[in-house]
Amino acid sequence: MARSTINSTIKGKAYEYACILALQEIVAPIREIEIINNSSLSIAKQRYLDDITNKEQNEMLASAKAGMKTIIKMEQRRKLFIPMGILCVT
Repeated sequence: MARSTINSTIKGKAYEYACILALQEIVAPIREIEIINNSSLSIAKQRYLDDITNKEQNEMLASAKAGMKTIIKMEQRRKLFIPMGILCVT
């Protein structure tokens, strides 16, 4: 596999974990969420914590939070967000 492809994969997995962190921070105060710990989550967490710099972590988390806030605003306008029950992420 080419080095650029490997870097893209690592950063993509790291960003997935940043999105989980953003989800926990932004959505958990609004409604209950449950994060299912599986191999995909473990790999994403490892890539985020071990394979990118602190600067990249901060940038990814800021981006993920901005995206999450945008989605919430859009869903609130449509009145589809915050249904009853648990949001489950696998």
